[in-house]
Amino acid sequence: MRLATAQINGEVVAVMMDGDTFIEVDLVPGKFDPEDPLMTWLRLGASSAGLVPAAEKTRHHLVKDLQLSAPIRRPGKIIAVGLNYADHVSETGLVVSAEPLTFAKYPSSIVGPNAEILVPTGTNSEPRYCAEWIKDIYRNQFKVLGVDAPELMSGPFHDALALSYACDYGMIFIRSKDGISHNPLEYSSYEDLALGTEILYGSVLEILNK
Repeated sequence: MRLATAQINGEVVAVMMDGDTFIEVDLVPGKFDPEDPLMTWLRLGASSAGLVPAAEKTRHHLVKDLQLSAPIRRPGKIIAVGLNYADHVSETGLVVSAEPLTFAKYPSSIVGPNAEILVPTGTNSEPRYCAEWIKDIYRNQFKVLGVDAPELMSGPFHDALALSYACDYGMIFIRSKDGISHNPLEYSSYEDLALGTEILYGSVLEILNK
């Protein structure tokens, strides 16, 4: 038995494969999440008795005519495995860990085969800049602590991007080993963590004393 989730005329349905066609199926007792029917079926015990041809509307569809969705449209969690094949390890220049490298993804990142990947319009933003008066405070803290800190533009999206439309902001970055961040392999020394904390602490005090 091969099951799938599909969209037919905008409706999400569970389907069962029969040769080169799919048959729409209903769940027994019929109380299920219309947006994720197979997840409901699994929660009901995943019994074949829980699937029957759709009452009064048994419909067959050619596989090529269906818009397949992700089998489980909104899983509770997604755990992915990184660096899991040799070519990928080679292109990153990283060393294979002795333990599996895992990371999480948002459930909303799931789409069906050949589906469009929609980029929210909110991700299209002109460059935003740290407030000059906050940078001046940072620069002063660098002098106080004897730090030669470069200034740089950050390409990734941060919470500060959204905040920048409501208030001034500043950002402090600390070094990560081999430039790796947002990754289980990320590592920053205790000394750099402490230094970044000292700069933040001194900056907050200077702002409060203004």
